[in-house]
Amino acid sequence: MLNTTQANALVYSTLSGFMLVGLYAGYRVKNQFDFFSGIRTQSAFPLALNWIASS
Repeated sequence: MLNTTQANALVYSTLSGFMLVGLYAGYRVKNQFDFFSGIRTQSAFPLALNWIASS
């Protein structure tokens, strides 16, 4: 079992890793056209169902 300090270090280092991956992905995709081109990979109906299910 981890004590509180170790658990916090694990959680915050994992969150920092995810943040760095997101910042790197945002840096690699510099314009909005490339970023939003992924929206057209799914039709409207499954996208709407996914949005409703995530709420």
